[in-house]
Amino acid sequence: MAKALHIALGLALLGGAAQAQGFDTLPEDQQIGYCAGFYLAEGAHLGSDQPLAAGFVALAARTSAQAEADVAAKLEGTTPMLVPFFQTYDSNPSAQAMIDQSRAFCEGLAAGYDETAGLLP
Repeated sequence: MAKALHIALGLALLGGAAQAQGFDTLPEDQQIGYCAGFYLAEGAHLGSDQPLAAGFVALAARTSAQAEADVAAKLEGTTPMLVPFFQTYDSNPSAQAMIDQSRAFCEGLAAGYDETAGLLP
């Protein structure tokens, strides 16, 4: 799962609509892992836990048959890769596009799972 998450994060870090639109072609576990990492990074940037991060971690644990703590530990290692995008959101159009596209993708994905559907804003 960690390798899969790094692949998904690599796509996100490349930015651009073509890569973002490719998220839906990734295997389900990679989509879930990416969204968990995305919301963990948002929480790290804001200095608060994000309910969708916990929901996606629980979902990733269920789909990978791993303990939530193990999944969270793996995903938190990728958080530093995404935090700079949140930090530069207001001044960097590429960061804005990546975050906006990721958020739209992850909110759409969240709507389809019991663990995350009730956590949408």
